[in-house]
Amino acid sequence: MSQLPPANPLTARLEQPDQTKPPVLTSGTVTPQVLCDWEDGCNNYFFHKSIADDRQVRAIVLGLKDHRIGDWYRSAQAVIVAMPFGDFVTAVQNKLLKDGWQHNLQKEILSSAQGKLPFDEWQNSLGASNSLLVGSTYHITEAGLRNHLNANMHDELSHECFDANAQQIATYKGWIDAVVILDTRHLCDLEKQKCLLDDAMKLERARNSKVLSTSSRGNKHIVPSNTSSSTSVPKLTDTDRTLLNQHEGCYKCRRFYVNHKGNACPNGFPEATSYKGLTEADALIAKKKKNVIAVVNPALVSPTLVKPTVVAAVGMSSSVIGNGTDSESYVPPPLHAPHLYWDCLANGPDPYSPVRIHALIDNACTTVMIKPDLADMLGLRRVALPEPEEFTLAMDSGEVKTFGLQEMVDLKLYSVGWASKTVHTFVAPGLCMSLILGQSFLATHKIVIDY
Repeated sequence: MSQLPPANPLTARLEQPDQTKPPVLTSGTVTPQVLCDWEDGCNNYFFHKSIADDRQVRAIVLGLKDHRIGDWYRSAQAVIVAMPFGDFVTAVQNKLLKDGWQHNLQKEILSSAQGKLPFDEWQNSLGASNSLLVGSTYHITEAGLRNHLNANMHDELSHECFDANAQQIATYKGWIDAVVILDTRHLCDLEKQKCLLDDAMKLERARNSKVLSTSSRGNKHIVPSNTSSSTSVPKLTDTDRTLLNQHEGCYKCRRFYVNHKGNACPNGFPEATSYKGLTEADALIAKKKKNVIAVVNPALVSPTLVKPTVVAAVGMSSSVIGNGTDSESYVPPPLHAPHLYWDCLANGPDPYSPVRIHALIDNACTTVMIKPDLADMLGLRRVALPEPEEFTLAMDSGEVKTFGLQEMVDLKLYSVGWASKTVHTFVAPGLCMSLILGQSFLATHKIVIDY
């Protein structure tokens, strides 16, 4: 017994070169959306060709290539061509769409969640599907659709909407527009964080590569004790050992005045081909360099801090203990402690090209301040304060200077995997740094500085 050929697995598609031609719906699986597009194509054709109502079905029926419509047309041609177009569309839906398609489509809409989709793309998709249910009892009202969108957006966007009081917007379109803006900002935040994370990973890979390279250079001269090699470093003489001992040297890398010894050496053995014997002159040169470097402890200084900048000065106080002599247990503090900086990003005119900022964290400052030129470069909208915010600068001489700040901006900053809240920021002409993050920023984000 022969078997029937398999059904056409392809989805039906609409073909209409232009609106002056009757639409063609190819054979295949028919979806509610493609059938709606076919109906729209028919109405456009009727309008452009001025086809009378009683001739509309006759003008487009042969463009339906599904075999079920063909069989129906051949068996009831006279009845079909006499039908109003609306009744004909209903009959075609009943023949080509599965029973309960409206119920299934409504269920699909109400079971959807935003997931990783942009909110605008998600809500547009649901709106397009819901439009297919217009005129039926399965059509979802704007209030119902809004409730579903609000309940199934992702958590981060939901929190943003709550903070922005988006629920107070009365109209459906106004609410959609507001949420789209919030979601776009959220996507920009994620993109910035991704860029920062990529930069951090590239830096980490570069550091690891440098460590491996150093390690390989240090290890390539290590040979088994029973193996002789013409390229190995000459053994240390008694004179070499004496020099290294007297000048804080390392037996492995054979450098003077280093803070490690053989087994902990990060440098490895020197190059055999360029190695020169150790001399007293080399030791004295290394000692001079050590004395210069020891002026500043590099462990306390950030890589970007070359010379400490005194941002704020206070009146001098005595550090003398008791009768004016130094206590034996007294340890003098350093002249300067390094400032705390945060390399972060901020939105610029192009949200996908954030601006890098070297911000000062100052827990002695009560607020957040930004230089006018940086605010302008970021395209931040300045808002005039109802009254100037006055600040007082007390000098050691007793002189008091008062100045007022008259404008503020809203600023949001980003780092790897983290975004700040939007903070009110005073525009401060003459500021010593591009951006100072004071106590208001630290308190808002519950940041604790541990010295």
